[in-house]
Amino acid sequence: MTQVLKASITAVGLVEGIAESTAALTKFIFGYLSDKFQKRKPFVNLGYTFSAFSKAVIGLATAWPLVLFSRFLDQLGKGLRTGARDVLLLQNTNEKNKGYIFGFHRSLDSAGAVLGPILSLILIYFFANNLRLIFYLATIPGFLAVLLLILLVHEKKVDNLPKTSQKFIFSWKFLNPKVKLFFAYFFYFCFRQQLRCFFNSSGKKLRFNHTIGSSGLCSI
Repeated sequence: MTQVLKASITAVGLVEGIAESTAALTKFIFGYLSDKFQKRKPFVNLGYTFSAFSKAVIGLATAWPLVLFSRFLDQLGKGLRTGARDVLLLQNTNEKNKGYIFGFHRSLDSAGAVLGPILSLILIYFFANNLRLIFYLATIPGFLAVLLLILLVHEKKVDNLPKTSQKFIFSWKFLNPKVKLFFAYFFYFCFRQQLRCFFNSSGKKLRFNHTIGSSGLCSI
């Protein structure tokens, strides 16, 4: 953002702060709605579609507000799908393979986090730093994944299960002290995560090549 779109470090912090807050808040909201309507797959389908579409939006960006919209869309998709996706995984487990299925999912997620930056560096090299083209290409596997999800993944129907009638109720003073401590740690680590954006933005001052800076950012 700071090099291609000439955005300020303040804008970078604003974009990432809104994006991370969106994911954190909407996971709870859409998890509740998924339980309320007893539907999982629509949330998962829409969530992954939003995230795939956001890659094309960021490729079109000519100013940082469009990047903000893209990151908001991406993290909204994450909030939409996370709770419902975990329920879909749970529906396909039994008492003997729960750990295996969730562990396999997390291992593939981690593998993507490692292989994605490596592949992006290769593409940056072959396409002569054409970042917009790389973002457009990134939409292809995203939409293919959505297509496979729609065609191959089926939600199990649960009969005679009443819809939840729970309402949003939150009161800080009635929370268990251990839960309050968890929120404090969560806030702290979310704050630390935002520092990676400022590290990347400051790389230019330290004369880091933007390709090396990007790969370092992805590994944090």
